[in-house]
Amino acid sequence: MNHDAETSDSYWNKDSWGNEATGTLTFTTEDKYFGSKSLKVTKSDDSAGRYFCNQSVTLERGKTYTLSGYIKTTDITNKTGKGAILFVNYQNNDGSYSTVESASVNGVNNWDRYEVKFTLPSNAASTTVNIRAGIAGEKGTAYFDSLQLEDGAIANRYNLIENSNMTYNPNNDWVPYLWNKNSDSDAYDKPLQIEGRTAFRVNGYSNKLKNINQYIPMSGKSGDVFAASGWAKGDSVPLTDSRYFALDVGLQNTDGTTQWTVIPFNQDSSDWQYVSDRIVANKDYNSITAYALYYNNANTVYFTNIQLYKEEFGVSYKYDSNGKVVSTQDLAKQSSTFGYNGTNDLISAVDPKGSTFKYEYDSKHNINKATSAENVVYSFEYDASGNPTKGKIGDSTLFTQSTSTYTPSGNYIKTLTDSAGNTVTYDYDETKGTLKSVTDPSAKTTSYAYDDMDRLTGVSKNVDGNNISNSYTYENDRIKTITHNGFSYSFNYDSLGNNNEVYVGTQKLITNSYDLPTGNLLQSNYGNGQNVGSDYDNLGRVITSKYNGTSRYNYQYDAAGNLGYEEDLVNGVSYRYVYDLANRLSKINDSLGNSTTYNYDANSNKNKLTEKINGKAYDISYGYDKDNRPYDVQYSNNHIMYTYDSLGRKTKDGYLTPTQSGSNGYYVEYSYTDGTAGATTTKVKSVNFFGKGRTINYTYDSKGNINTITDNNKSIQYYYNELNEVIREDNQILNKTIVYTYDAGGNILTKTEYNYTTVSNPANPINTYSYVYGDSNWKDKLTSYNGKTITYDAIGNPLTYDGWTSNWEEGRQLASMSKTGINISYKYNDDGVRTEKNINGVVTKYHLNGDNVTYEDNGTDKIHYTYDSSGNLISMNLNGTDKQRAQICDLVRALL
Repeated sequence: MNHDAETSDSYWNKDSWGNEATGTLTFTTEDKYFGSKSLKVTKSDDSAGRYFCNQSVTLERGKTYTLSGYIKTTDITNKTGKGAILFVNYQNNDGSYSTVESASVNGVNNWDRYEVKFTLPSNAASTTVNIRAGIAGEKGTAYFDSLQLEDGAIANRYNLIENSNMTYNPNNDWVPYLWNKNSDSDAYDKPLQIEGRTAFRVNGYSNKLKNINQYIPMSGKSGDVFAASGWAKGDSVPLTDSRYFALDVGLQNTDGTTQWTVIPFNQDSSDWQYVSDRIVANKDYNSITAYALYYNNANTVYFTNIQLYKEEFGVSYKYDSNGKVVSTQDLAKQSSTFGYNGTNDLISAVDPKGSTFKYEYDSKHNINKATSAENVVYSFEYDASGNPTKGKIGDSTLFTQSTSTYTPSGNYIKTLTDSAGNTVTYDYDETKGTLKSVTDPSAKTTSYAYDDMDRLTGVSKNVDGNNISNSYTYENDRIKTITHNGFSYSFNYDSLGNNNEVYVGTQKLITNSYDLPTGNLLQSNYGNGQNVGSDYDNLGRVITSKYNGTSRYNYQYDAAGNLGYEEDLVNGVSYRYVYDLANRLSKINDSLGNSTTYNYDANSNKNKLTEKINGKAYDISYGYDKDNRPYDVQYSNNHIMYTYDSLGRKTKDGYLTPTQSGSNGYYVEYSYTDGTAGATTTKVKSVNFFGKGRTINYTYDSKGNINTITDNNKSIQYYYNELNEVIREDNQILNKTIVYTYDAGGNILTKTEYNYTTVSNPANPINTYSYVYGDSNWKDKLTSYNGKTITYDAIGNPLTYDGWTSNWEEGRQLASMSKTGINISYKYNDDGVRTEKNINGVVTKYHLNGDNVTYEDNGTDKIHYTYDSSGNLISMNLNGTDKQRAQICDLVRALL
């Protein structure tokens, strides 16, 4: 009760552990998270004891609960690593007491939400649980607000309504705690138990305006958004303008007016029903009152679980008189607006940052011009059938373009020509609508075949005078076999069409079993004897992932269906996922004390990332231009900048140290290849590393393959076959010519090295590497490399090669490798991303942000990695020293 600390009452009592623990508890207006007050706890000594506020509640044995709340600290010491906490105490069956507590907060910290999860044992001696907030082992001041206790293992959105489930005191006129009955209500209108829940019963009268209400002392601004909802069960008579069966929310505005939002229940339903709606404040307001109404009605109704959140669900829309969307507002309260012309064509879209994308149309309402906020211009031309025949980006001075032609019917594309003048030709069967062939710019054709049901049965192409093909068969309208390189993959299905078996030749790779009513995949049994499986909740969400029957990962979800908690039993760490009002991931806390926080700009671009790893904070800020393209990255007082040309192509990456500005620092500049008819292209022509004295140049063939790379006056030239496989490279950097051969499946057969030469048929090889595929059942399996045998398990995982022995888990996940004197083992997270490597006892642990390693520690070296907003590595900090992208390129001898 009084979880928002708005009333100075007896629900919260001051208490302490340890005779030496002293302090004060007050309800204060000095600071608050919601409303106008908070609980202020001051501990005046740094003893090991605790000083706290306490409230006793009655809970159900065997159930899991979560206590959450917002904490702000001003001056808490850090003598013992303790501080401000939330904690609970309950009595076990043997009479002892257990304490479960949240993470501790010390120092100076702004408002943030903390939580503690606990399960009251099924054999607990008492159902009374003490809910507590205070300071342990330190001295200082902490503020607590918006404390919430709820069922389940995840803290959900904070409900502004006190006592939403109508708990009551029969000695207090049968009115639920912190609720009020209006004067038309009588003694019959009271809370009681119905169908396993507590609800407030109202007996309807045709001439009485009955309601139950709660006052919320919260002020706010115009544009604030709320979501109101609740449950009811009743036998309402038909509603009218004066007869209500509804929820109602009143915002008392600062100008003395009230904004009312009525949310009616369904008059035709006599069962439990749920209603919800969004409320947008039209004016600044200084308080809110929530009501459950039963006005001028008959029979009986029950209200319970009334909720009010300061947020909204989904996306809101505003429309003009023609029904066109003129604005949207998403969960994060950011608005986009749209403009239309007299014929209802969209002519402008303004994003939440105020950037405008403009559209122009021809007389047939086709878009013929679009201009971005950064003045990138897109223009289009059409034929008489409305097909686009020309697309152009830019103006007459700098542009890329593509052109298209169509079949006489206008229904199918015939040719597509890019900005470099390369043309691809398509041949359709216009009667059936099937693509018969595609001819590339080098006049090489890929052909397609179909059965009587127009299903694709074959794809073929002539390569070096040989016909290379893949073929497909079907059974019950499902793919049955894929034949390639002289062998087949085959697929079997259960009665509901779920894929339950996969074979390569006669060798079974996997068997899948499903829960037929839901279609959920229960278990996958691999041909090597390993299996993985999943358990699900009643909403079809995975709650446990298993390997060979043993749980490896457990999951729990919040009320919005987002993943809220993950327990990684493999790595011995748990993760708490927190989301903002738009259900965007905003924070990840792990049980090791690490955290990752995400912030977003008005357009939902990630604009800040903060990682706290092993007690150290790393801040990265991201900037975007008006077209939402990455503009800059700032980290560790360093600065990466990006520039673009009028076509939206990147022209420069720049790096500045804290002491550099302007044209100083390190830059990478990009230029692009020329096209035909005055056009340019999007293919990089050169990369110039200013400050490094290095330029890399590229040329391309008509199919877009790299033809040559020139670096420091040394070049590499590539040659390709009809399948775009590299068959030769003349490499001046390596001073070698390398020739490759392949089988019909695209598998490399030989790699032959010669001293560098440009003659057509090199002689006198210096090295030849052979590749053998000796499994007639699985002809893509490499069984020998350069004379050394490779063995595999039943599903194609390598087991032995060149003295190495490999072991696998979860079907296809490498668990360990060993050879004489070397033993390596690996651990992974639930996405299969490596989290740990152990080489002869030297353990390297990896901290991840998604798929990216952001920190690694092998006990000696500690490396933090920085990425740009697209996930590209731009910096690494080795033992406190930043190494930027240019240095990384030099280290790995690769161009990023």
